Amino acid sequence: NRILKKVDKGRRNYDTAARQGALQVQAEAAIHQGRFRLAGSILTDLDDDPAFQNNSLRPQTDLLLGMLADAANKRKDAVIHYDQARSYKGAMRNRTVARKAKQYLDAPYRRSPSS
Repeated sequence: NRILKKVDKGRRNYDTAARQGALQVQAEAAIHQGRFRLAGSILTDLDDDPAFQNNSLRPQTDLLLGMLADAANKRKDAVIHYDQARSYKGAMRNRTVARKAKQYLDAPYRRSPSS
């Protein structure tokens, strides 16, 4: 929330990518907390944003959409998102996302009972 406030105030070095990253963190936290409606809302907004389509944060959004689909027992949709997340090449962040996507392709995401 602090990052989002800094973006809204136009603070130096807090741009659209910082906003999108902060929203991804909120969406991931919401998924792990079982707040799927909130996570879905955030991820839909990110997914629909044309400025975000080719952004370096895109693989993470695909991974989170897959996790959300798994949580809703929509395995076919989840697999599509995981495959998309694995398709990005490049930065270490993308390789980390690809490993997580492969993990969830092998065994569907399930929220742990203690979350």
